[in-house]
Amino acid sequence: MPPSRPVPKGRVLTLDRRTTRRFFILRPDADRRSQRLLYYCLGVMSEKHGMLLHAVVQMSTHWHVCLTDVRGVLPEFLADVHRTLAMCLKVHRDWDEEVWNKSQTGVVDIETGKAALTQLAYVMCNPVEAGLVERVESYPGVVTRAEEIGRKVFRLKRPRNAYLKSAHWPRTTELRFVVPEILELEYGARARRQIIEATQNRMHTLRAARKAAGKGYLGAAAVCAAAITMRATAEEVRGARKPTFAVGPGERERYRAKVAKLRARRIRYAYCLERWRAGDREVLWPPNTWKMRVLHGVRCAPPD
Repeated sequence: MPPSRPVPKGRVLTLDRRTTRRFFILRPDADRRSQRLLYYCLGVMSEKHGMLLHAVVQMSTHWHVCLTDVRGVLPEFLADVHRTLAMCLKVHRDWDEEVWNKSQTGVVDIETGKAALTQLAYVMCNPVEAGLVERVESYPGVVTRAEEIGRKVFRLKRPRNAYLKSAHWPRTTELRFVVPEILELEYGARARRQIIEATQNRMHTLRAARKAAGKGYLGAAAVCAAAITMRATAEEVRGARKPTFAVGPGERERYRAKVAKLRARRIRYAYCLERWRAGDREVLWPPNTWKMRVLHGVRCAPPD
């Protein structure tokens, strides 16, 4: 069983979810139909659950989004956005099987402004790192550009999709990407410029590495032309560590403190679960416990 995840209010996160067996079900379309579905589902569900969006990217086998969980309702948001997007894609692709793999959504807590810069640049430069396009601006799929954060508002009409025919789906929605508060607190008015520079620097580093290795780029047309029944071929390291938080470069003390806090919480959670199974309904669970609180109404310690 994977370790429990605290669900506090106001934390900044990077999320990712993969398609089943790494099929190209999320592949960008030349006519932008899958892009509009992703934008619409993200817009509707982020508004419903009060999420502040910072950046998003659509790859053929997975997607990433950076956001702030203002209300502390991440599990509800994840269930809604992935269910809605999956149903829309099943209709759009004429896909009869499951859309997402059986792994949990990847969740990385962003602890510092440095970490926020690193994570935002990583998300926005994903198509370049994958060797799909040389510049983010050339990518045909959904991808936030650094210059759009805190500036541009996307106004979207409900896409034509049989799953979205019901009247309870809004006819329009809006998407806006904002600067994370953790960045504004650390960099003030320079926060937007820091995001742009971090993204440009990462893109330059990635391009230089591919050039040194003699590798080219697939190109936008080939990205859209790939069959959805194709599967990613790059090998994944089995048993590799999956990070649950990021503190940014040079933050060793913050890293050690976070590790110690996580270990203490998991020990406390395991103890509470053992007592619960033994019949103790008065045990005090760790702060921001989600599943046991929602399903069983357990008592939780106040947030730190």
